[in-house]
Amino acid sequence: MKPLDRKHAVRGVRNRIMLRTKWILSLRRVVFVAAFFAAGNSLLGASDWPEWRGPGRDGRSTETNLPAKWSPKGENLAWRVPF
Repeated sequence: MKPLDRKHAVRGVRNRIMLRTKWILSLRRVVFVAAFFAAGNSLLGASDWPEWRGPGRDGRSTETNLPAKWSPKGENLAWRVPF
């Protein structure tokens, strides 16, 4: 077996570096997607209402800090859809 010349040795090192860089970038992508879904899941953690009037079927919510009154002017309005 003859020894590798400098050109082949440099190419081998370059290939290893490129493979390592691609692996690190794909790992970053996986971590980012996992963090995105974890954050979204924690934001959507409101109580579950699988029935018409809630889990106890009595229309009561266990949520806190809900507004006490509503107005057509937009007080305590989160969103609006025109018809």
